[in-house]
Amino acid sequence: MSDKNALMKKTLYSLLIVFVIMVGVLFYFVATDKNLFKDNTKPSPDKEPDTPDVSKDHTNMDASYFESLLNSNNVSYLENGFSSIEDLTNQDKLKLLFLGNNEYINKLDKVTGEEVNNYLGKYYNTTIINENVNCGDYDCYLYDSDNDLYEENFKDDLLKEEFLKSYSNRKVYSKTTNYDQKDNTYIITRYELYQAPCVDCTLTTKYFSSLKDANNDVNPLIEIPTDYTQNEIIKYNTHKMYSLVFETNFQMYKDSIPYSVYTFKKVNDNYILVSYVINGLD
Repeated sequence: MSDKNALMKKTLYSLLIVFVIMVGVLFYFVATDKNLFKDNTKPSPDKEPDTPDVSKDHTNMDASYFESLLNSNNVSYLENGFSSIEDLTNQDKLKLLFLGNNEYINKLDKVTGEEVNNYLGKYYNTTIINENVNCGDYDCYLYDSDNDLYEENFKDDLLKEEFLKSYSNRKVYSKTTNYDQKDNTYIITRYELYQAPCVDCTLTTKYFSSLKDANNDVNPLIEIPTDYTQNEIIKYNTHKMYSLVFETNFQMYKDSIPYSVYTFKKVNDNYILVSYVINGLD
């Protein structure tokens, strides 16, 4: 009988030790892992994502917000930038929409003068006098003052495609190196990489640190080796190897190449690009 009692005591002691250990382990996880009991259920795909509040601080999300504005509202084709939007001519302002944001234009068969001014007011806090949009040798958008309408006047689709390439596809890479916020002013500093005008851009062999150099075909920053075959050049450009070269050598490049400073201000709940200053141009 005594042997049976002894065995029972040992069993109880063992169970007690196991229980104490389990309580200790549970307490450890609760104390050290705050996410242990959080709801990890994935959000419903129907739920709208939260819009980043760029007025709070200068987190990476804030910088991404302004970068997205720069990507959709392209001003990089202005090779000298602008310190004030009012430094631009009426034609330059028109091109901010018709050439800087051709994705928006391409969604519409016709654009009213009122829509143009609303767009420029929202993103640049400026207005224009409605007139034909000149594209070098001819007017590529005609303004009908009787109906307040802009209509395309490209001679053919190929000409339109090639002309827009010279504006929308020139900047091939950008690197944000600084983001700063003070009150309602937001400043993005970026280094950018451009290609020269090209018909078949897969065969591009030179990349430049400014649009001015790209337009004049001088001072290339990155050149594809001359012994590359055509297939190797296409593969290099298709895989955007220039971006890897740029990142790898950035510390060597940065003190000798231009950089762009974009300044936004919050005006009536809109984020206005008030200046685009290119530092380090010759």
